[in-house]
Amino acid sequence: MKSINKTLKQVVFILILIVLYTSCSGIDDNEPGLIIFKTKADYFNNVCIQLNENGLIELNPTYGLIYRDLDISEINDSTYFGLTRLDSGYVLAEGASYAEVNGIYLSMTIVDFVLYQKLNNVPQVPDDTLLKYVFDTDPYLEYYCDENNPRKYELTDTTEINEIIRRGELKKYFVKIK
Repeated sequence: MKSINKTLKQVVFILILIVLYTSCSGIDDNEPGLIIFKTKADYFNNVCIQLNENGLIELNPTYGLIYRDLDISEINDSTYFGLTRLDSGYVLAEGASYAEVNGIYLSMTIVDFVLYQKLNNVPQVPDDTLLKYVFDTDPYLEYYCDENNPRKYELTDTTEINEIIRRGELKKYFVKIK
């Protein structure tokens, strides 16, 4: 009986250690890296989508879900999810929250997108409607990503990233995709 109790105590102890270890390891370890890009023009307020090889929308924006509880007047640059303006026309974005290097920009703004959803009481703007607004299928002049895992930089590191941009060292700290 003593050996069973001892074994159970050891198993419980090991399980507690496993739970503590996994709960203390950073959640950020699995977060996607950040993306830094520069477009041909200022598309910061425009909707970006991604098409698959068949020309169908693969990445449909989720702005309406993010802003559903906001009044339209509350949506401005500072509330755009996962995007931050940087120096020299660059934009900082979280990888999972924004389109990949093959993203396509629409003439529809994020505010127009959310307004459409609110006025039509729909969870998503229909794909055929979005496709009518395509205006730049090759928008990126430069496109970099942080492939570190865990990622090296956060959205709050804009001062440091802007300094990297001013020194012309983006390729030193980020992988250039385009």
